[in-house]
Amino acid sequence: MSYFFTDHFKAALVANQAIMNGVKVQIVLFRFAPAMGSPAPSWTAARTVAELTAQTGWVEATNVGGYPLTLQLDVGTRTLGGSRYVIYSEYPFSGLTETAEVRAIGVTFVGTINGVVNPLIFASNTPIGEVTNLKRTDALTSSPDATFPDATNRWLFGWGTTTPDPLEGPLVLSRGSPEFEVSGSQHAWLYPQRANMVANPSFEKPGTGFWSGNAALSRVSGGAPGGGAWAGQCGGTGGYCIMESNIFPTQMGELNAEQWTVQLMAKGTGRLKVGFVFWDADYRVTAVDWGTDEEWNLSAVTWTHVATHRHAPEGHIAMLRLELEGSGLTIDKVLAERGYLKDWPYFDGDERYGARDDFSWYGGTNRQGASYSLWYNHRKAVTGRLFARTVDPNDPESNVTDEDMEEQGLVYRWVPAGITVVPHLDIFYPFDVQNPLPPKAAGILPRYSVGTPDGVSNPW
Repeated sequence: MSYFFTDHFKAALVANQAIMNGVKVQIVLFRFAPAMGSPAPSWTAARTVAELTAQTGWVEATNVGGYPLTLQLDVGTRTLGGSRYVIYSEYPFSGLTETAEVRAIGVTFVGTINGVVNPLIFASNTPIGEVTNLKRTDALTSSPDATFPDATNRWLFGWGTTTPDPLEGPLVLSRGSPEFEVSGSQHAWLYPQRANMVANPSFEKPGTGFWSGNAALSRVSGGAPGGGAWAGQCGGTGGYCIMESNIFPTQMGELNAEQWTVQLMAKGTGRLKVGFVFWDADYRVTAVDWGTDEEWNLSAVTWTHVATHRHAPEGHIAMLRLELEGSGLTIDKVLAERGYLKDWPYFDGDERYGARDDFSWYGGTNRQGASYSLWYNHRKAVTGRLFARTVDPNDPESNVTDEDMEEQGLVYRWVPAGITVVPHLDIFYPFDVQNPLPPKAAGILPRYSVGTPDGVSNPW
């Protein structure tokens, strides 16, 4: 668990230790954030939340109504001995309109400091851990400190008055009352056998918000065979067409996947290379697997099926990067999934082959084309057995027996009879809240150079 204060705020604090007297602060929640074991200079140099989220690895949590949370918290300072503390009671997350997946929090100053409006004071993952789900009944508070005998006064951060180098307070989460749950209940999760981590993979959803390119992107008619009516296109610039997908986590259950399969249909004039870009948990190095001397010579009129394997050791977050040395890259039916499965056919949540309801979108059909697409082998049969009930009592052929399950190699005998089972479907890890995916930022990652150490290596 770690934190960092921004250089901008630290300099302001040195110049004026009364800067936090009688002011307001506001909390920002980050859906994705680096591990922060050792803060990068580029993070501490960020003066605002916008400057921080412009860097790889930092993504604000999405919320109906938007962030930051609208609540502003009054704070004050208190001097004890040779130290000064910013004190508060707690910060309730009542501004949340739905459960939020959070990996770090930030504290911003409400107002202007040295010409910067609402500057970021510090960011922390101390009270969060690897990932947690926050509800509107939860709150940010601090552990009791014997220095403050008044239980309502807890400190957010503090510093020594001789050397004003700020330190985070003993921050913790105060959990609200849990939802009612009957006694004798048991939670059971069903993970997908396949998950396409590319959002809007066949461009059926209007717009290109989950893609970016080195030139303007467009949604064009005339998709690849079996891919629907639409495709995505980038005209390119400087002799290259470069397209990047949404950024997605590699996690399934408790593990991050290293082996990946990439498939797509492509048209264009020139040579295509497929890169799997990934970062470890602290986002210090941008790594990319371009394959070994792999390239595809594309046609401007005929679709080419691209299928390849990629490796992402210690990958925590990833994305696809397609580079065409030529002009007019058009793509459709894009697939990135865990495992080496390039002989398996393309799929997304619109597919109709296989058993009914085996395909779905992450978060439900209301996020069709705007989220990951999932496939479960015989989901109705599995849920029927796992949750100790028949699929359809009016259809004798849909009743599921032990023999049916054993034929599929899936036996869930550990669910006791008579227990109320709480099912969880379309999820990647326990208590995944299935929040909407964040939109893709405009622009692409630069090529690596001495001046851009976070760039992507040049495949050419």
